[in-house]
Amino acid sequence: MEIFGKLIDDRIIEYLNKTQNFKSQDELTKYLFPNKSDFLDPYDLKNMNKVVCRLNNAIKQKENILIYGDYDCDGICSATMLYMFLKSRGLNSHVFIPDRFEDGYGMSDSSINKICSIMKNGIVITVDCGISCSSQIDKLLSLGYEVIVTDHHEPSENLPNCLIIDPKFKDQNYSFDGLSGAGVVFKLIHAMSSLDEAFKYIDICAISTVGDIVPLISENRIITKYGIQMLNSENTKPFVKFLKEKLSIKEIDSTELSFKIVPRINASGRMDNSQKCFEFFNATDRRILEEKYNLIEIDNNLRLSLSNEIFTKLNSYLSVCNFNTDPAIFVYDKSINLGIIGIIASKLCSQYHRPVFIFSDSENGNIKGSVRSVTGINIFEVMSKFKDLLIDIGGHELAGGLTISHQNFEIFREKIQSYIKTNFDESLFVDNCEADIKITEKDLGLKFIDQIELLEPFGHKNRRPICLLEGSNFTYSQMKSFQHYKIITYNKKEIISFFGNKYQSLFATQSNKKLFIEMSHDTFLGKHKAKMILKSATGVISKVDNEINLSKIKNLGYILKSINQNQKSLYKKFNNISEIKSTEYGYLYVADSYSTYVNFIKSNKILSGFLPNVSGKTMILYNPFLELNKNNILMYKNVVFLDGEAYNNQYNFLNKNIYVNSKNRIYKTKKLNREEFALIFKLMKNIHNLSANNFLDLVLTLKSRFKTINETHIAFVLAVSINLGFVTITNVDDKVNIEYNKNSDKKSLNSSEIYNI
Repeated sequence: MEIFGKLIDDRIIEYLNKTQNFKSQDELTKYLFPNKSDFLDPYDLKNMNKVVCRLNNAIKQKENILIYGDYDCDGICSATMLYMFLKSRGLNSHVFIPDRFEDGYGMSDSSINKICSIMKNGIVITVDCGISCSSQIDKLLSLGYEVIVTDHHEPSENLPNCLIIDPKFKDQNYSFDGLSGAGVVFKLIHAMSSLDEAFKYIDICAISTVGDIVPLISENRIITKYGIQMLNSENTKPFVKFLKEKLSIKEIDSTELSFKIVPRINASGRMDNSQKCFEFFNATDRRILEEKYNLIEIDNNLRLSLSNEIFTKLNSYLSVCNFNTDPAIFVYDKSINLGIIGIIASKLCSQYHRPVFIFSDSENGNIKGSVRSVTGINIFEVMSKFKDLLIDIGGHELAGGLTISHQNFEIFREKIQSYIKTNFDESLFVDNCEADIKITEKDLGLKFIDQIELLEPFGHKNRRPICLLEGSNFTYSQMKSFQHYKIITYNKKEIISFFGNKYQSLFATQSNKKLFIEMSHDTFLGKHKAKMILKSATGVISKVDNEINLSKIKNLGYILKSINQNQKSLYKKFNNISEIKSTEYGYLYVADSYSTYVNFIKSNKILSGFLPNVSGKTMILYNPFLELNKNNILMYKNVVFLDGEAYNNQYNFLNKNIYVNSKNRIYKTKKLNREEFALIFKLMKNIHNLSANNFLDLVLTLKSRFKTINETHIAFVLAVSINLGFVTITNVDDKVNIEYNKNSDKKSLNSSEIYNI
């Protein structure tokens, strides 16, 4: 199809019609090529006419105006836009950005006291907040202030007694309810002056629109498309040019905004006070830009270190949760910094694909929570059903926040868990990768990527499409950065698989494979090239060559991990699978042997695959390559090893209910004599600076250097050498690096636990 002189691939058209549900050719055209004329009339927003009249009069009369913002990216952008606009009209307004730790979200007694100290009378206009602050606004009104609310969050039943603009009101003619807080300010400026005037701030508005994860459709798409153009033009603001320089961004797009710029703006509000961000946005002097940026970077680095520390801690906590009875993740930990509860909730929601509630103590003795959800579960509506238990609540479909008393916390948790379990199917908790567009190998290039880029800007409700490539003739090889792999197609096209050792078993077979790929432009040294990233891969399960040897090596890796554990916990042995066979949620059956896998599948109708299902749904796993670790199987409570054991306690490190077949022992390998051992060890000592993903990966890397030596012999020598201290492996769970200890004591091979298995 040709639109405005551009030939659009039919698959792109089909994808858009499916995801955006266009009813006409005109809607499709407007989506692909948005225009200024497609903006809605701002006066269709309820109360817009009254607010414009009041503010224009205030400007004429030089009245006191205080802009009350929020401490996140959207709040900072909203306050900046309105401040800059009023300043252009000759009004030097006050701006108040609340402190998350002193003032809390929205308005509080603390923030009201600060307003009174800044401005004795006048108009307080909120941006990106206020809709749920009825009692606080009543107090401001009683003190003689006039209040105007501009917000984009869901209206509560008890609305503030003042003029309010909010696209989420149902009783208005405005046909799009997805604006960000800054988007509402954009419409206000449009109404007060002109669209051209509002466009002076569209770069800031685009940052907010991407950063607040509002749907990138309708007006948000237009704002972001034009905003990104301005962010990359010479007319953009000084702080944007400074950010591009500091962050080495050649060209800003939705991805750069989402992963580099927005998190930094949010970091200050999370870790400290985001007033510095407002000052950074408004700075023109290089010295001030440098000073404020450095402070923002300090906040961002602290955010990263704290969130990583807490995330690691919570992963241990999640390993003992029962997701069969409690489908949502509910965590209350008063040691978590309030500023990062939203980050933790987002990260856990993304990893485990289920609603997440993270709570910590608030400054006033209550409990404050941040919530994230998955598509199909409107978490604001779910929480609203139990709002009588809450002190306050805010949010939208996929995210929210709440405050609750200690005495109501447990009953709220129980009601939420029960409601989600009763009303939503567990299929919502499975993050299955689904293809949007089917491609062939000839599409792996810039020409088809140019078609995909017509859909920019990408974001919520307009994600970058996932492309499906099917075939069997692929080469899978490790990259120099050993944790990553590359897939080479028949015609030598490269697809990158980050942390791709988990797919080794799949690519070790000749079966047909489905590759789910994300495609984009990449710029290197000023040249555009195609970038293909593997998001997921599946295939028909068939036997992996050399599976027995691979299993022997993998289990030696298990043994080494278990030996390093201080506390041993015995697993449970079984002679007949009927003793424990269950299809109840939370069971993972593991087969190293293809015949074991086939026999089990014949008598059990359960999910199967090469990789554990992140949801914890019961399945059988056939993957001789994959060394399980507790992070792979956090959602599982029971792991059943169908092919037996090699060593007592070898699965201890998984910290689960472990069941092991006591009959099958496929892992036994030849015990090398001293001379054979010494020969292989001597060869290994000549290899330096060798790293790998895990023990099995390390052995196979060594095998590639010693073509004539059996890989199980290499594994045996390496494992015994580690056990006796001749060799040290560092960072076992994460990656392994081999070091040879020159000064290790001489020891008898028979003193090794592994040598005597």
